[in-house]
Amino acid sequence: MAKLPFLLTILIVSFCQSNAFPDIQNITDVVQYARNIIDTIKNSTLPRIGWQEADSSLIERLNATRADLAKMIERKMNRTGGQATIIRGLRYILKRDNLTVFFLDDAILNLLPPEQKAQININKILMKSKSLVEDLPKLKLTLYNMLTGMLQQLKRKLNLQSEIYDRAVSDLFVLTMQTEFKFQDLNMLIRYSNTLSVTPVMFRRLASAILESRSDELMDHIHPSFAKLSPRRVTGFYKALFRYLVENQDKFKFEDTCDVDLLIQTQIKQIYELALVIDYRVLMMTIATRKYMEILQSGDYNGELLIENQNFINRAQDYLHAMKNLMSKAPREIKRCDLADNMIADYSFYLSNISSTMNKNMISLIPQVANITNNMVVTNMKLQMKNDFVQVQIQQGLLLPGGAIDQSTLKWLSLDDIVSTENATTSFEKVQGNIKVPLVYDQDFTVLRQGNARLNIDDISLPVGYVVTGISFKKMVANDINQWNSNAIGLQVLATPFDYYTGALNPSETKPSEWLSANELIEMNEYDGTYGKVEVAKVNKFIDFHMRSVSNDSQEVTVPYLDSRPAGIVSLTSLSGISIVQRETINNGSLLVPKLIAVDHSEFVIANMHPSKNDFFTRSRDYFNNEDDDEDDVLFDAESIEI
Repeated sequence: MAKLPFLLTILIVSFCQSNAFPDIQNITDVVQYARNIIDTIKNSTLPRIGWQEADSSLIERLNATRADLAKMIERKMNRTGGQATIIRGLRYILKRDNLTVFFLDDAILNLLPPEQKAQININKILMKSKSLVEDLPKLKLTLYNMLTGMLQQLKRKLNLQSEIYDRAVSDLFVLTMQTEFKFQDLNMLIRYSNTLSVTPVMFRRLASAILESRSDELMDHIHPSFAKLSPRRVTGFYKALFRYLVENQDKFKFEDTCDVDLLIQTQIKQIYELALVIDYRVLMMTIATRKYMEILQSGDYNGELLIENQNFINRAQDYLHAMKNLMSKAPREIKRCDLADNMIADYSFYLSNISSTMNKNMISLIPQVANITNNMVVTNMKLQMKNDFVQVQIQQGLLLPGGAIDQSTLKWLSLDDIVSTENATTSFEKVQGNIKVPLVYDQDFTVLRQGNARLNIDDISLPVGYVVTGISFKKMVANDINQWNSNAIGLQVLATPFDYYTGALNPSETKPSEWLSANELIEMNEYDGTYGKVEVAKVNKFIDFHMRSVSNDSQEVTVPYLDSRPAGIVSLTSLSGISIVQRETINNGSLLVPKLIAVDHSEFVIANMHPSKNDFFTRSRDYFNNEDDDEDDVLFDAESIEI
C-alpha cells in the first residue's frame, strides 16, 4: 500500500472514458447514459423481426434455420433425457449458420421447456450487459482501492483533519467493496453467456445477493452511503470537505499548492466520476435482476424500473451539485515550489547592471502564439534568456473536450532568434530562415535601464468561455495622474473563445481572439524582512529591478532573478490566466516566478436538468411498456453469411 499514492497519480491522470461514457459535468448526458442502461437490459428479450426485411435468398436460409431449430427441439423433447441437451443443440445450429442468440424469437422459444426458455432469456440479458460493461471506464485497480485512495490522497494534500471525513471514507470503502465483488460475479456470468451456459440457478445466486437477502441488500446501502457525497447529508465527505475549503480558501500553504501533478479541482471531479461509475454498476446489476425476476415470475416490473430511474436522477443531480460546489472553492493555481538557495544559479538568470550605459537588458515584446488553426492552446510557459533577450517561451497542446489536453501533442515552441545589426534604422533583427526582419524599439522589444526598469506583476484572469492561446510582454499604459508607470512592462495574453464541451476553439467576427492585460497597478508592499520564502507580490502590483549585493565580497547584481523553470510540472489542463509572482529567498534577493491559472471546470457543470429533459427522462409507466425494436440489436453476423 506504500506505493498507492504514486500509482493513483498515474492511474488518475490516465483515467479516461470510452467514447460512450458521458461527460459527467452535464446532467443530461449522465442521465441519458443511465437511460441507455435501463433500455438495453429492459429490451434484451423482446421479439426481433428485423431479419424479415432482408432479401429473399437470405430469408429462405433463415427460414430453413428456423425449421432446423424446431425439428431439433421436437426431437430432443421426445427423447428420454433429451431436454438436458436442447441448449447444446441450439448453440450448434446458431454457430453453424453464423447467427446470434437474438435470432431466437418467441415463436422458437415457446417450443422450449420453461427452464430452457428462461435460460436463453437470461443469457440474452447478460450478452446485452456485456456491451454496457465495456463502455464503462477500464480501471487497473479495484474501485474500492481507487476511490478510497483518492479520498485519502486528497486528505493528505489538504492536511485535512476531520473525524466526519474519515468516517465517510470508511463507509464508502465498505460499500464500494461490496459492489465490486457483486460486479465481478456479474462479469463472470457475462463471460459464460457466450456459450448460453448461465442457468437460472446460477443467476439466482447473484440476484439474491443484490435484492433478496435482507442482511446484504445492495440498494439498502447505496442511498445512505453515497449520500455522504452529496449536499443533502448533514455529515459526510461533502460537508467536511466543503467546510474546510471555504474556511481555508485564502489560507492554503504555498508548499501544499506548488509542484502539483493533479489539481484539487481535478481530484474532486475524479472522485465523483468514480462515484458515478459505481452507481452505474449498481444500476446495471439492479435492472438485470429486475428483468430476471420478470422472466421467472412473468410479472410486471415496469413500475420498479421507473422508480430506479427516478432514484438515479435524484442521486446524479446531488452528485453534480456537490461536485460543482466543491470545485468552485478549490485552488486552481499552477506554480513551482521554491528553489533551494544553492540551486538558484542553475535554474534562474539575472539581468546585467542596469546602471551601466552598456547594459544588455533587452525584453522581447514579440507575441508567442499557439497554433489556433489546429486547435492548439497554451499549456505551460517559462522565462528564458537568449542572445541577451528575455523571452517568454510557451508550450502548446491540442485542446480536448472538458478543457483537457492531448498529452501526445505537447510541444515547446522555439525561442525567437534575435541578432544585433548595424542597420541604420534598428539595432536588432529577427531571423526567420533566410530572412531578417527589423525590430522596432518599444514595439518589438524594449530595454530595461536605470529609471526604466519596472515590471508589472499581475494576475491576468480571463472571462468564462476563454482560454489562453498566446503570451507576450508589452509596454503598459499609464494609469495614474503622475504617469509613474508609463515605462513599465507587463504580461498580456491572447484570449480565444472556446466550446468547453466539444473542446473546439471558436473565434468569430463577433467574438474574436483578443489580447488582454491587467493594468490596475498598486504599489507593492515592502518586504517585511522575515527570513524564509514568502510570496510578497500577488496581484496587480509591480516591482522595480535594482542593484543589490548578494555575496560577502559585496558583488552587486540586478535583482530580482528570473526563474527559468516551466511554470507547471505537468500540462494536463487548459488555462484561463497567467501571472508572475515574486518570491523572496534568504541570501539571493528575490525571484520572479511565472504562475498559471487553470480553467475553472466548476463554471461548466450543469447540475439541473431542463424541465423538458426531465419530463423526457422521467416518463410515466407508458414509456416502460414501449416495446419498440432496438436498432442496435444484431440478429446475425451479416458479414459472415454468404448469399
